[in-house]
Amino acid sequence: MSARATPALRLTAAALVVAAAGCVVTRGSVLPARLDRPERNCVSIRTILEWKARDDYTLELRTNAAGGRYLVRLTQRCHSLVNAETVSFSSPDPWLCDHRGDAVLTGREACPIAAIEPIDAPAADPAR
Repeated sequence: MSARATPALRLTAAALVVAAAGCVVTRGSVLPARLDRPERNCVSIRTILEWKARDDYTLELRTNAAGGRYLVRLTQRCHSLVNAETVSFSSPDPWLCDHRGDAVLTGREACPIAAIEPIDAPAADPAR
């Protein structure tokens, strides 16, 4: 701004600086280190170690959390799931849930989640 700037221009510039300062997000204000687990069937995305497509409708997740394995059932056929090299997830927070429209993303399509169920550990063979 030059020394000749009008008072209206100075006021506008000052308002923009104040508005921009109010939009600054500090590192500590983004998300807490740990979010409470949402109600219903959810899996922490941060704990997922690997995944395997069982078919076009079902994804198996292995996590490092208690329980360890989960079956993710999709609401409709996900044509690219079986051949996907990677998947990601659409979720408003670090939890993958079955009741709010979260989805599995294959890079070619978004596949909405219908249910997330824990997979019971295989029973020990009594013959062993």
